Amino acid sequence: MVAVYQQRLADRNAAVTWSGLIDGLFGQAEVDVGDATDFRGAITHSRLGSLELANVISSREMSQRTARHVGRDSRDCFILVNVVRGSVRLRQGPHDIHMPAGSFTLYSSDRPSIWTHDDGTEVGNIAIPGSMLRGRLRNIERLMCRPHSDRSAMWRLTSDFLMSVTGQLSRVPEYAAHGVAGQLFELVTLALEMDEGRVPLGSAPARAALRRQCEAYIRSHLAEGELDPESIAVAVGISVRSLHRVFRDGNQTVGDFIREARLAACHAMLVDPGKAHLSIAEIAYRTGFRTQAHFANAFKKRYGLAASEWRRHMNANAITLAPAAPRELG
Repeated sequence: MVAVYQQRLADRNAAVTWSGLIDGLFGQAEVDVGDATDFRGAITHSRLGSLELANVISSREMSQRTARHVGRDSRDCFILVNVVRGSVRLRQGPHDIHMPAGSFTLYSSDRPSIWTHDDGTEVGNIAIPGSMLRGRLRNIERLMCRPHSDRSAMWRLTSDFLMSVTGQLSRVPEYAAHGVAGQLFELVTLALEMDEGRVPLGSAPARAALRRQCEAYIRSHLAEGELDPESIAVAVGISVRSLHRVFRDGNQTVGDFIREARLAACHAMLVDPGKAHLSIAEIAYRTGFRTQAHFANAFKKRYGLAASEWRRHMNANAITLAPAAPRELG
């Protein structure tokens, strides 16, 4: 299972300990919590694939990361902040933003910043490797320190998924961690790309980003038998006409994509050792097929083999790797 680290502080040494925790998680900084006698803080931290997740609750804090700190700290990452409760102020470069509950923003660890709040807050953070995000987003600078609200459809999806993942981390097996991290990264980048109202839907890049958003939503809701263009359009926050338009750009209908996504999910689950205990009927049901006959016909037409034949074929050709013998260090 994914390892989850938790620390709660409420004693006279809290200020010193809290400063050390912040340094370790977010990079070196000058941290001031004021009167430590009544300071309260709690941090839950975990590594999920290439991402680091942290949920931070504190009664107050001023954290200043100076040029000196940046110079001594080689970490290169972007931090997506989700304010769950309370409000915070973030200053970095020319930006000075106030973030109430329900807001997101992105800032960088490789430049000075000041983070303050005087009242109790709860904040969710995702630390994303710099190279990973730069490889996906072309112009990150225009996205930095810009407040986004979870009132928009894409940020609401991101917020819901982040809270769900954070609450279930201790139950996520290690072999699934990279897959879950990939889904979370996809939602974050889609939300940043869309930045609703910034790019007109009429442009090809905007439609491409919107299509990826729709695809991500579909893949995460395959089990819902009622998944259809109307429900997808409502969830994403666009009209049904616009939904059909973005899929036509790729010479595919919405229905075709849903069917292909369900078949691909079944195809993968049939050879997943972690799903070996599931019957073919259960796998089909979990991916949204409501009748065995419909699934059987669609699977054989797509892959040329019955689902049972595919499972037997892959199991017969599976290679089992023996674990390496333990090696003493010394």
